[in-house]
Amino acid sequence: MKSTKHNFTPCNIVQDNPQSTTRNRGFTIIEILITLLIFAISMIGIMSIRAVSLNGSFFTKNATVAAALGQTKIEELKNTAYSSITSGSAQEKGMNITWTVTPNSTTVTDSGMSTTYNFKDITVTVTWKQKKIELHTIISQG
Repeated sequence: MKSTKHNFTPCNIVQDNPQSTTRNRGFTIIEILITLLIFAISMIGIMSIRAVSLNGSFFTKNATVAAALGQTKIEELKNTAYSSITSGSAQEKGMNITWTVTPNSTTVTDSGMSTTYNFKDITVTVTWKQKKIELHTIISQG
């Protein structure tokens, strides 16, 4: 018998593995549900942050308007004759403005001489939707 040489080239042999093909088909329903749950929780968080931010913006706007109304009322009282400054209230831009005037005086004694100074304590309160801003000032006579 004669021997013959055969040249064989090694090659990769791939065997079908039934377990590996069933695992890599796609996402399972459980994985999709978990992903949707995580997405829903994150969206709820983002929406609540947005709501808080929006409320803060509305408060800031209203507080700015209230402070401006209060300051305007103080300036108006400063430009009124001292004897005519009295307590009162008004409503403007959906806000209630009240001002309380408390007459006061103090006596200063220096080198045996006493001098009395009259002044009025004024508190302006601007309220809206259960919130308020108060401004205080003193107006002296003369």
